[in-house]
Amino acid sequence: MDWEKFINSVFECSKGVMGFEDIRSLLDISKHEHDNPHTQGKMLIINRLKFTGSKNNGDRIDFDKKFYTGVNVVFADNNKGKSSIFKIIKFALTGDKSSIKKDVYGWLKKVILEFQLNNTTFTIYIDLTNPRVKSGLYKSTIDALKICEDGKVKIEKILVNFEENTEQNFKDKMQEFFFEQFSYYNLFWTSSNKQSLELQDNSTSWKTYYKSIYLESKDYNVLFLTTDFGSQNKKILEMILGLKYTALINSWKIQLDYLKHESNKKDLFKDEMLGINEEDKMELQKELEDLQFRIEQVKIQQKQRFNKSTGIDIYKENAEKLFSIEQNFIKTDDELNELNSGKTKLEKQVARLEEELDFGYYFSNLDIKRCPRCEHEINQRKINKEKESHTCFLCDDELDSSSENDKEILMEKIEEQKRHLININAGIDKLKSRISEILTEKKETTILLEENEKNINSWDIEGEGISELADLVEKKIELEIKMKKRDYNSSDQQQKIEHKKDVVNCAINLLNDLRYRESIVILNSFEELILEQINKYGLKNIESVKVRDDMEIIFYQNSVENKFSDLNEGEQLRAKLAVVISLILLDVKYSVGRHPRLLIIDSPGKEEVISRDLIGLASIFKEINKEYEANLQIIIGTALDELKSASIKEKVLSKGKGEVLF
Repeated sequence: MDWEKFINSVFECSKGVMGFEDIRSLLDISKHEHDNPHTQGKMLIINRLKFTGSKNNGDRIDFDKKFYTGVNVVFADNNKGKSSIFKIIKFALTGDKSSIKKDVYGWLKKVILEFQLNNTTFTIYIDLTNPRVKSGLYKSTIDALKICEDGKVKIEKILVNFEENTEQNFKDKMQEFFFEQFSYYNLFWTSSNKQSLELQDNSTSWKTYYKSIYLESKDYNVLFLTTDFGSQNKKILEMILGLKYTALINSWKIQLDYLKHESNKKDLFKDEMLGINEEDKMELQKELEDLQFRIEQVKIQQKQRFNKSTGIDIYKENAEKLFSIEQNFIKTDDELNELNSGKTKLEKQVARLEEELDFGYYFSNLDIKRCPRCEHEINQRKINKEKESHTCFLCDDELDSSSENDKEILMEKIEEQKRHLININAGIDKLKSRISEILTEKKETTILLEENEKNINSWDIEGEGISELADLVEKKIELEIKMKKRDYNSSDQQQKIEHKKDVVNCAINLLNDLRYRESIVILNSFEELILEQINKYGLKNIESVKVRDDMEIIFYQNSVENKFSDLNEGEQLRAKLAVVISLILLDVKYSVGRHPRLLIIDSPGKEEVISRDLIGLASIFKEINKEYEANLQIIIGTALDELKSASIKEKVLSKGKGEVLF
């Protein structure tokens, strides 16, 4: 790109209202290398989703599902969990939980999602067991991820992408990760600010671009987003196509918005200009300063109120934690006392058995020299006879041969009890260690609780004045307008703004035209793919598709020009599928664009598409699976029998009538 030549073209287009160097200074071209339509070849694949929890009725949730490249189908009746599964995937990939039903979110305890970016496998782990959400992204498979009993992940530091303790940080980190992976960035638009005369900037996010991945059933009447969101439909398309100069055009459009806004303010002041002398101006300035001071005071009070509210929430969280620790301590201490009691009993039992063994051994080995009856000495012959005949040389009764066996049994029993005693001692040591950890945790939590209580008690918040903030802001705006009117005294300044508007507008139009001309091959290929897909999906009366230079997609139906919003419901569904699948195929076939090649389709069809067309749609998905299995992933959730056959049997999760998915 020859920027000197381009600036000269802007100079000619704007009829020389500004000098060449002034134009160069006005137009920041630092973002001109931000875009590249050539793909990075990265493909996002969901490998496996696991989540656990408990329903309100006590039923355990233990969902574990593997997904495959190509086309996957999740088949179940309506309201049996399909959408919830897709929204849990969205939560894991974006950090945004807002679309999950509150009752379902309340059931969840742990969410684990394994995904793949080309040859690298990642796992997202989200712990929802506590009020504060803990999350992490790891270079690991689910099976290789070691999760401890306390919910912490044990893994080498080099495999940790991030670990966070707040929902907002989780969102930010997921956006940062995927922006880097797919070369995404924020595109901006402006909107008015009710509390100020000035405009405010808004920007697209990873959650915005995720609309090209997750096609929700409620959104089939829009291409990606409604027009209430600053033309984000077009911004999503621009980002995924990656067309050159997109970032630069976007920055100049923001610049033009601010120039127009400034011009409108000047016009307002000119039309309603008041004659205010210097003394009046000083009084206005003083009143404005007083108002500003009061507004700041009210804001501080609001902030303190919020901080106190947040502090109370944290206090409650720590109080609940301390109660849980106390319960754990009581339970563990009871277990220790029980083990100590068992140990004492066992030690007494071992001592008794050893005494019994020693006593029996003494009597069995007692050497009798004289007869207890007549006191005559017993000769050796009788003793030898006793050993041979096993009869007592005193009473002639048969001797008990089992005494030796009893001795062995007794010794074995003693050894068994001693082994049991060793295990009990090990258990006691483990419980003592656990109690030590619990007491340390209790001490730390108690300190935090005391600090929370001290902070909460230190905030002295007055409710007075909070409700008047809106009135104060409105009055401040009125004063600012009066001040602006007082200062308005130069038509030359207004003219300069108009000249800048002309220059920036010319630059946008010229660069838009250049982008379109340099991207015509890409756009033509995209148009052909959309037309091919949309005709396959049953809309034979659409004879051509056109992508205009402003990124509006036009469908020519029976020679009539239609925007997406002009199509009927059934046509919109198929047109939307055609556009998004074409974005993927544009990358697969021509290595163009930034689409992650993952598509999640929630409940396509319903009553808008007739059975014949659904069967045709199923055959198309089956064909896509066969031809592009290794190059993309599509996950379809449906309750329609016709779409159950949209992929091969191995890739279909099917539930019977009335069965839930989790």
